[in-house]
Amino acid sequence: LEKINPHYGRYLRVDGPRLLEFTWVSEWTMGRESVVLIELVERDGKTELTLTHDGLPTEDLALQHERGWTSFLDQLGPRL
Repeated sequence: LEKINPHYGRYLRVDGPRLLEFTWVSEWTMGRESVVLIELVERDGKTELTLTHDGLPTEDLALQHERGWTSFLDQLGPRL
């Protein structure tokens, strides 16, 4: 079986359709609260998504999250 890694958080700002900000806590943040900000901007008839994840406890964990978010967004694009 694949290990399940629960993630928890709370919404900080919801300004649809432009912005979503929420906390992110998991084993992979060492139980510490970090903050994810997703910004959406219309550009040339398309939507540009910028994702920022701040407050991760180590550079190594920040790089791991960057790889995870990149993989997630690469999979999301073709599905939209």
